[in-house]
Amino acid sequence: MAILCKQSKLQQNLGGPPLTSLHEAPDLVLCCEDGAEKKALLVEAEKRANEELSFFRDKGDRRGEAMMLLCGAEALLESRRLPEGRRGNKKRQEARAAAKRALDTFAELGDDVNEVNAHLVLAMASLALNDPGEALAFAEGGLALAKRGTDRRQEARALHVCAIAVSKGPTVKDALDKGLRYEQEALSIQRKLGTPKPLAWQCHYVAKWYLMIERPREAVAPAKESVHIFQELRTDSGALQECQHTLCKSMVGAADVKGALRIAREALDEVRARGDRRCEVLALETLVAVHLEADAFFESGDLQEARELSGQAYEICQRLEDKRWEATALHSSAQACLRLRLHEEALTKITESSTILDDMGEHAERATILQTALEILMAKGDGRAALEVAQEIRRTTKEIGKRSREANAMLMEAQIQHTLGQFDAAKRLAHEAQVIFQQIGDKKGEGLSWSVLSEVQKNMGEKADALKACRTTQTLYQQVGDKRSQAYAMKSSTTLFVAQSCDDEAVRSANEALTLARASGDTKAEVEMLNLVAQATLNSIIKRSQEMQDEDAIVHIMQREASAVRPAREAAALARKMGDKQMTGIATYSVAQCHAVAGRTGAAVQAATEARNLFAQTWDRQGEAMAILMLGESSVLDGDIPRGREFTKEASELFASINDFEGVEKAGRTLQQIEEIAVSQGAHVPSPEAKAPSQEAAGPSLVVAKQPQMTIDKARQLAMSCAAEAVGTEEAIAFDDGLMDIGLDSLAAIAFRETLSRESGLNLPSTLIFDYPNLSAVAAMMVESSAM
Repeated sequence: MAILCKQSKLQQNLGGPPLTSLHEAPDLVLCCEDGAEKKALLVEAEKRANEELSFFRDKGDRRGEAMMLLCGAEALLESRRLPEGRRGNKKRQEARAAAKRALDTFAELGDDVNEVNAHLVLAMASLALNDPGEALAFAEGGLALAKRGTDRRQEARALHVCAIAVSKGPTVKDALDKGLRYEQEALSIQRKLGTPKPLAWQCHYVAKWYLMIERPREAVAPAKESVHIFQELRTDSGALQECQHTLCKSMVGAADVKGALRIAREALDEVRARGDRRCEVLALETLVAVHLEADAFFESGDLQEARELSGQAYEICQRLEDKRWEATALHSSAQACLRLRLHEEALTKITESSTILDDMGEHAERATILQTALEILMAKGDGRAALEVAQEIRRTTKEIGKRSREANAMLMEAQIQHTLGQFDAAKRLAHEAQVIFQQIGDKKGEGLSWSVLSEVQKNMGEKADALKACRTTQTLYQQVGDKRSQAYAMKSSTTLFVAQSCDDEAVRSANEALTLARASGDTKAEVEMLNLVAQATLNSIIKRSQEMQDEDAIVHIMQREASAVRPAREAAALARKMGDKQMTGIATYSVAQCHAVAGRTGAAVQAATEARNLFAQTWDRQGEAMAILMLGESSVLDGDIPRGREFTKEASELFASINDFEGVEKAGRTLQQIEEIAVSQGAHVPSPEAKAPSQEAAGPSLVVAKQPQMTIDKARQLAMSCAAEAVGTEEAIAFDDGLMDIGLDSLAAIAFRETLSRESGLNLPSTLIFDYPNLSAVAAMMVESSAM
């Protein structure tokens, strides 16, 4: 019966989280000395259980036989030594079958306590076999039995396993709320029991759940409590490190980056003082994670330090001969290198990490690593290689039976196909992913599929279908209660409304997206949607002014400017408060655009300068180039043509350095427009050396014969050729298309008017594109003017 005592001790004393749980941080697996001891204990437990199984069978002891079956199954599942794939799944199926036989025996014997245990082991077996629905059914069956008994500790454990099963299933709001209630109820029980270590772990589980549902501020308090308890216990340093890792992630999510860095550094100093090498790896990875996440959220992480710390962790893991952690450290280092744009170094490290996991048979973890490889290849511009990696991820996830991850891999592949211009393949993959998500009841995943499909359809010119797909996305996100994702779906709808010239609908959609973002509590989403409102409103102002007379159009723009500038400024202020310099730069760039359209060129130059500096600080080279180009345009509009020319050339060089050929082309067109404006102004402004002709000399020679009235055909032909030249296109332009829709931005509009005035000999108004909405109207106005 020694094995029974050992199995009972195993159930009671293994205080850490079940290793198949999503609550376990994917980037931080417990790696302390007692972690190795636990694995050895579990292996020994399984071995002894199998040895003594025959003994109980021979004696006819059904309870003992069932206990051995259950012990062996639990030890096998908890030890995490089975590789993903067919062989591993076969072993898991054997463990599940053994646990089911044990459950049936305990039910026949009326042994409720062990029947609960069997339910929970079966739930974990189902999760290992990627069946969260069956897992939840087993877990809830065990919970119902536990509630009838008197063992509150067992009830708390059953509640936690129920939450694990929920976390693995469809991400619908009702299910997520239910999972949180399970964890909170378990925490309430542990508080009443008052046993420190289980209470600390349960606080940790609750904090992890809040992080999973993107509520980091609420995760901070339980995470702090778990850390405090383990610090007081002064035992299980690996558990303390794991809880500190969760606390740091929570604090970064709650915008307390300084606090997270302080805790991470103190933890690292403490384990180094103790000489605990394994826990030093954990502490190093925690500090690296803080830097990476702080950089992702607020551009305030020290990526160079993250790279150096990952290197230190890797060296320690090599000395400890811990291959799994070597792979993790290499992965972290690759992520830091990717952010630093050291693409070749990042690719070398991620390849080595992938190779280690492949040799270990850890295919599921390798699939996660390959996602970073995909990001690196896309950043390098190697779309074909990225496509091959995406296809490998899809094959791997399909082989290990993870349907949700397989569908997500399909969406990654679809997005790459989309980038490569393979629209039909992208549509097919997005549809296949949508079907899988629908089959497994994952509405959020299904919504993401429709979102990807919408983007593909938009670029294929199928705007009506794209809008329908967007609306389907919104409906699915609404059903799961994900307001943040709803906001981004509304953002996609806004861009489609703009493309269809439904300006009022675009403004309404943008404001609705803002309302949803605010309701979600996601500050970054709120900043993005404020910027969206500014852009949609500015577009509407321009379009509406085109329908008005000259003076009315100017008044309209001046009166409405504030309605576009206000949300842009609010976005900049909120982003600045967050410490997000890149988002501040984007919002400030929108402010510059609004001022330029309203003719407040001095203010536009000031805002564009600020945006440029912010983009430079965050290494956003494309944003910086756009801001410099805006400076060029605004300078010309402000009357400083030489300075505008210099800025535009600088923008062109920066676009070229990052291989942004569309940007280079745009800067080239802008430079051409600047030269045309300069020539036009020079033709009308006499040079300082020029002498005014005498009245006599000016007599007959300055008499110009009146030009005959222009025909409508000639006016239309001239308007068409000047517009095509200003826009920089050889394609035909429809006469009834709005002038702003064909690409006449502020500088292009000036070039169009100046060229048309020079070629026609007519004095055209400076507000030409606001007064006359399309080429047909411009041509009719030219015929009328030539008759005067």
